[in-house]
Amino acid sequence: MFFGWDGDKAEIYSPDEGFPGSFTAAPRTVDEARAVFARRRSIADLVEAFDLRRRDLPKFLAGIEVSLDDEVCRNRAQGMSFAEIAKLQKTSAAKIRRILKQRGFEIRPGNTLKNEPSDAELGRAKAAGKSVNRVAKEFGIHWKTAKRRLDALA
Repeated sequence: MFFGWDGDKAEIYSPDEGFPGSFTAAPRTVDEARAVFARRRSIADLVEAFDLRRRDLPKFLAGIEVSLDDEVCRNRAQGMSFAEIAKLQKTSAAKIRRILKQRGFEIRPGNTLKNEPSDAELGRAKAAGKSVNRVAKEFGIHWKTAKRRLDALA
């Protein structure tokens, strides 16, 4: 397979088809595209290196057998945050969360409180016989959140 640009449109051609018309850039091989990706490990860098439009990217990635989903999962497994992955891949954090959720990663709900009490702290409060309202006031959380978390500890 080869890549070529017909005007401003990226195309993938097999060696049997040849190259139609005129190209503004020299065709590149699949191996060359894979080598560029292996060095950079970013989908956004492929777009830049091969001067692709974002809408041509899915066809291009399919041609070199690279998946954005696989790269996002690999980045997350390396311990990168959603924001870091989104910045690297030049996409939104929401898309990164959606991909990871589809792939079976555990995604905590957004807008969680940083100061939310741990299960151990709630367990101690429950063992002390404190009411749901008392626990909620002590930790500064909504009473429904306190009730849900305390029920989950049972």
